[in-house]
Amino acid sequence: PTTAGHVRAELGDAVAVGGTRRAVFAPLPKRGLVAVLDEHDASLKQWDQNPRYHARDAAAIVAREAGARLVYASETPSVVSAWRARQGLLERFPPVVSGATQAPVTLVDLREEYAARNFSPLSRWLEEHLARLPLDRRGLQALLFVQRKGLAGFVRCRDCGYVPCCPACDLPLRSVQPDASGPVGGLSSDLRCYRCGVRALVPPVCPRCRGARFRPVGSGAQKVLTAVRQAFPHAAVARFDADLTRAERAVVAADVRAGRVSIVVATRFGRSLPHVAPVPLVAAIAPDITLQLPDYRAAERTLQGMAEARALAGEQFVLQTFYPAHPVYQALSSGDLAPFYAHEFATRQTLQYPPFGQLVRLTCAHPSAAAAQAEAVAVADRLRRALQKSHPAITLAGPQRSLAVVRRRQAVWEIVLKAPWPGNARPAFPPAPSSPSGVPWATLLADVPATWVVDVDPEEL
Repeated sequence: PTTAGHVRAELGDAVAVGGTRRAVFAPLPKRGLVAVLDEHDASLKQWDQNPRYHARDAAAIVAREAGARLVYASETPSVVSAWRARQGLLERFPPVVSGATQAPVTLVDLREEYAARNFSPLSRWLEEHLARLPLDRRGLQALLFVQRKGLAGFVRCRDCGYVPCCPACDLPLRSVQPDASGPVGGLSSDLRCYRCGVRALVPPVCPRCRGARFRPVGSGAQKVLTAVRQAFPHAAVARFDADLTRAERAVVAADVRAGRVSIVVATRFGRSLPHVAPVPLVAAIAPDITLQLPDYRAAERTLQGMAEARALAGEQFVLQTFYPAHPVYQALSSGDLAPFYAHEFATRQTLQYPPFGQLVRLTCAHPSAAAAQAEAVAVADRLRRALQKSHPAITLAGPQRSLAVVRRRQAVWEIVLKAPWPGNARPAFPPAPSSPSGVPWATLLADVPATWVVDVDPEEL
């Protein structure tokens, strides 16, 4: 709806205009500066309707056409933008904020914890330092970030390794426990798919080996909450994640604001919890989970997520990891991000991932899984033959069941195309109106059915 602010902006009376990703297309009569804040944020990519644009690249095109200055702002720039800045393709790129002014980072090696037979989600170091905090004092003292909701990541048969999966999404079902009670290593009989909401029960016997020894694997928010309550029974502990209803989240937020909570266990959803910064102690319980995702941006996303969590720490930021020497954790610990970006540049150049190539994801959805698969196979065969004739350098992966795109009651299949930059050519920036990789995608994909979704430079794979 049109407001007084919209009118002032269109008339050119506003000194500055701020907005979401759609604001890049605002009909402003003049632009002197175009700034993209948190340019690494994945939400800048339009993902749910056509056209699927990235506001970061669209802002660059708008700035060029308007003759305006372009500024990308981020403490942890995306690898693509960092590379563009290094190549001189960006007119201006603010320096990375030094970690010297932030809370110091402590790396806890979970390999040593396992060697000491400590299988609790709380390391000995973390539990010891939590005990030193004045948990009886008014106010939030510790914020513990967990990567998963629920009780555990998944459940597994100890006899044969069978993992119950969602029939619709083919993803492992997670163990959930509404009241988060019971022993830390206990198993709830309730399972849930966090993609489509399907609920199930742990099978009484394994359908593969007929065994009955199912065990939870990994630590979810509910499991960590139980561990904290058992270790500190007199502390006021709360959980904050997307599993809570809006009313429950409002209660937790009010308790934190009033100083009635000492420790909060939260997923990344908890970064939106108001009135929490700075917190004396902030800990990432198991950040390795995002680091091990099958995505070429896993390291980049882990770095950005941990940097956001660290910004909430007032005195100490703790990382519990099995890989303390990983470039992500070393960058956070030292405050020097240059070695991390150098490592990412080298890896992506070898594998021809962005910014050294371009990805295009094609997806189709059908109520019938067989129909979706058949259509995906037919389209992939046509594309593969066309690529062999005209663009042999482009690789085609799939077709396969999509794990990144899920639609309720529909089977989604995908094909991923990867086009490397031609030779040693350096792509132009801002990107060309057609394709920065020089591939005529419109012609190449002309035979793809109109019901398919074509997503250039997808944010999730």
